[in-house]
Amino acid sequence: MMGQFEEAEIYLEKGLNLAKLIFGPDHQETALCLNNLASVLKQRNRLQEAESLFHQAMKIHEKIFGPDHPKIASELNNLAGLMIAQGKEDKAGPFIRQAVAINEASLQPKDPELAQSLCNLGMFLKNTGNLEEAETLFLRALTIFEESLGKEHPRYATVLNNIAILQKETGHLELAINNMRQALAISESVFGPSHPTVAGIYNNLGVILAEAGQIDEAEFLSRKALAIARATYGQYHPSAESHQFNLATLLLNNKRIDDGLPLLRESAEMAEKIWGPDHPKTRERRILLRTLREGSQEPEF
Repeated sequence: MMGQFEEAEIYLEKGLNLAKLIFGPDHQETALCLNNLASVLKQRNRLQEAESLFHQAMKIHEKIFGPDHPKIASELNNLAGLMIAQGKEDKAGPFIRQAVAINEASLQPKDPELAQSLCNLGMFLKNTGNLEEAETLFLRALTIFEESLGKEHPRYATVLNNIAILQKETGHLELAINNMRQALAISESVFGPSHPTVAGIYNNLGVILAEAGQIDEAEFLSRKALAIARATYGQYHPSAESHQFNLATLLLNNKRIDDGLPLLRESAEMAEKIWGPDHPKTRERRILLRTLREGSQEPEF
């Protein structure tokens, strides 16, 4: 499937050039083409190129709609996602909060785009340790999606996924497993069992099941997630590396050193190629490898 992203990039670049020629560099159609191309570049892990295109699209929309339009909020969310993907959470926070403020002021209380902004902010807060505030936002977003889109919609499933991750971190494993299984059932029915979105839920459910001691199913789901990510994106992609690292740590935590160590070693090499040698994820993988080599302590992941 990685070849499809490469082909999509070629066609989207042609579309962007045509839009600039036909409509001009500051037209809404040009902004749409910029966003579409940036999204594909993000999938290919070309994050700095994607960031430049998202900024260009936002400048066009600011000229057309002004700085307080929901389209600007959408652009801010795109940029925040790129900041997080690059490990720059401190820069993502202001973008996400500004997007929520714009949507709160300009959208109806039950608008799905407002719910998406709330969900994005909730995920950022969870990642920065503000679990109580994150839960409040997730539950509010879940209610909006249920009332506006229904309980079988993939956006509803995404919030269930996020709530389950939060519940895992607060030790409510049974609730987390139930919510993640519900998210999985919705996503499988919408996308099919081999979609990268479904792979992400396989991975997350595997992590929670491992925490609950259900190791066999956790390993099965982790391997499925990794296989889908590699088939979709290739080996050197953040999703593939993340799923492989989770599988490696699952095996190592269960004393399967011979199975887990080669995966961890390869994961560290993947992380360095994807993010560079100084990224926090690369350093984390290298530290774990060094701990195993030195045998100075029992590793806990």
